[in-house]
Amino acid sequence: ASLTSTLKAVVNDGDEVILLAPFFPEYNVFCENAGAKTVAVLGKGDNFSLDFEALERAINKNTAAIIVNSPNNPTGACLCREELMKVLDNFEGMVVVDEAYADFMEELSFLRLLGKYPHLDVVSLGPTLRSPHTTTERCLIPTVAPFWELLKKALEEIPAK
Repeated sequence: ASLTSTLKAVVNDGDEVILLAPFFPEYNVFCENAGAKTVAVLGKGDNFSLDFEALERAINKNTAAIIVNSPNNPTGACLCREELMKVLDNFEGMVVVDEAYADFMEELSFLRLLGKYPHLDVVSLGPTLRSPHTTTERCLIPTVAPFWELLKKALEEIPAK
């Protein structure tokens, strides 16, 4: 639900969402329901690592968001912090990281980058106590943290009865 909410908040009809491939097939449905067209960017090599040059070529004026699944389903490949920061530093639209399989990550959650990058959203199935990387920070940050200010503004605009 948090990924669907994020997409509906940032995507307009006709926008594009880049999916780093291979990806969870339902991402297509989530994007289409939000009115977006999907563009797949295939990872390179046997481990499907981020092909930054291909990603740059895919980004255009209609690109509203990029969805990253890390650790990836079905490959298990993980985006490293430096790769994600490079994407965030070079793209102004929303970057959504789906950490549904965070229990299998070697690195810490990307939640720690939320304060530095307001156009980052980290979604997951929720905190889990099984992961050695789980922190109280991960348990307390809402999955749509970057939208808090937008939500507050929208609520202020609703006329009082």
